[in-house]
Amino acid sequence: WRDLVDHKWQDTGQTVFEACFGTAQSYRWYPLSNAVWMDPEQGKDREYHLSPIRSWSRHQGIWHESRYESLYFNLDRLQVIVRAMERLLRKEAGIRGSLQKRPEEAWVEPFILETVERDRQEREARKREAECRAAMDSVQIDFSSLSKIRQDAITTMDSLLTGEETEDLDPVVPRFAHFPPVAPAALDDPDTEAQTQPETAEPQADTMGEPGQTDDEERPPEILPADTGGESGMDLDPVKRQILEALLAGKSAQPLIREHRLLASVVTDAINEALFDEIGDNALECEGEDITLVEDYREDVMDILGGMKNE
Repeated sequence: WRDLVDHKWQDTGQTVFEACFGTAQSYRWYPLSNAVWMDPEQGKDREYHLSPIRSWSRHQGIWHESRYESLYFNLDRLQVIVRAMERLLRKEAGIRGSLQKRPEEAWVEPFILETVERDRQEREARKREAECRAAMDSVQIDFSSLSKIRQDAITTMDSLLTGEETEDLDPVVPRFAHFPPVAPAALDDPDTEAQTQPETAEPQADTMGEPGQTDDEERPPEILPADTGGESGMDLDPVKRQILEALLAGKSAQPLIREHRLLASVVTDAINEALFDEIGDNALECEGEDITLVEDYREDVMDILGGMKNE
């Protein structure tokens, strides 16, 4: 009825509502006509709308009521519309006892069928939405198993590598200069730094840079091995140690990660796990492909690795 009410009634030029109920009529209204009362707003015009089909107004002290008078209702036309609706809705809902189609209902049938089809599409859309929500609610994610999934991914990746690729991925173990370990707190002391310098200024053969490297090029800081009495105390392979050295030097770990075909999140978890017993917290953070060192634990990491020495 809401979709149909503004359409034209056949060829009369009236809307369906006007064809069935006519137009609003204005009638004189006498409120409290048999009572003695005083109007505190005498002479003031007023207008009050109770609903779209009934209102009251006062002009120059005279009240009028606007309403649709049942005397002008055309119930035969309304019955044509209601019967056509019932006939088509019975057919749509599969209710037993169909009604016969009448000629006078032919013009209104397309409007009713259009509304029925739109309602069917809306119901199907709501049903699909409810099914999608139910499917999403049924999915349970066990976040505790993510670490195992990452480890399985590494194992699968390793098993798919050929022998030639594996040789290319063998990490080069860095050779460290033979200097005594220096406590991190003493790095800033000029006297201590002078005492830890080697007696000869001649470079050692095993600490020289790569061929073609100039003195102006920045060399990564060297991490001296900690004095642990022969036991490392950490489960870090040379590649992860190189990543830690790069982070301590303020460099990005992405080149090493790409070179060795690693996952940034997996490397971060492995290093944090290795350092956890010493630090008691995560020393690295991973966001996407970027790994960063938590500044609060920089000195702790240096102490664990045995201190840094800038050439």
